[in-house]
Amino acid sequence: MKKLLFCFFALILALGSCQAKSSKDAVVRDKTVANIGSESDELVNRVRDIYATVFSGYLLADSLRNIGQYEVFPTPESLDALNAKFLTPELNGLFRQVNEIDSKYHSDEIGFFDADYWIMGQDWDSNLRVSDVKVQEINGDEAWVRLLVHNFDNVTPLLLQMHRCDGTWLIDSFVDPDGLFDMKMDLQEYIYNETKKKY
Repeated sequence: MKKLLFCFFALILALGSCQAKSSKDAVVRDKTVANIGSESDELVNRVRDIYATVFSGYLLADSLRNIGQYEVFPTPESLDALNAKFLTPELNGLFRQVNEIDSKYHSDEIGFFDADYWIMGQDWDSNLRVSDVKVQEINGDEAWVRLLVHNFDNVTPLLLQMHRCDGTWLIDSFVDPDGLFDMKMDLQEYIYNETKKKY
């Protein structure tokens, strides 16, 4: 009888520990899901904040232009400041290399940049905004965020490759979802091809 009672209590303890373990696993899973959700929200807010800050300069220039006070925007200095604040050091380095190549060898030509990557166009109006900002994937310090850029009557789908640097999410590439361009890859290819040329 004692042996039977011992087995019975051992079975109850085993079941209890399994239940506690499965409850603990459920809590861990819930926390993981919550962390992914909060990280996704943080990333969406970060992208919205980046574009709100960037577009505020464009919209101010548009307002001044509308009342006859033409102001050149963005200036190379203001663009460099925006890039330094919101793009990864690696992408900024590629931009610097391309600008050096273009100023040295293509000063009277269009060069690499034939449109503004922030506004997805060459000009803008007061309707400039982004919408439908959604996280497509987060993998450690790398993430992909989809959004729509509204400029005039154009709505341009855009995919941002994001990288977390020292705890801050920065843009590592502007990518066309249909594969027409990948800013970072295109910059690298341009630099490679230009450095092979003999001017």
